[in-house]
Amino acid sequence: MSWDADTRRGLLGVLLGLPLAAAGFGHALAGRGKVARRLSNDRLLCPENECGYIYDPAKGDPEAGITPGVRFEDLPEDWICPVCGRPHHRWL
Repeated sequence: MSWDADTRRGLLGVLLGLPLAAAGFGHALAGRGKVARRLSNDRLLCPENECGYIYDPAKGDPEAGITPGVRFEDLPEDWICPVCGRPHHRWL
């Protein structure tokens, strides 16, 4: 079996403990290319079908300890959608 360079790099990243997106597998595992839709005022709509959650930086996510004013890109890596559980790294 032979793997291309991107697959080898991705596997190495996983072995090193990198998040899947950083390891190069983000797009392949992120729901077949679904990405969050940007709305006005830097809000993002969760890419999961029928979820409907909108992350609004003006409100943050108080239940997860995220204060108002935190941009989506600055959320902790372990943040997940409070409705469907989609991980932060699988939104973009």
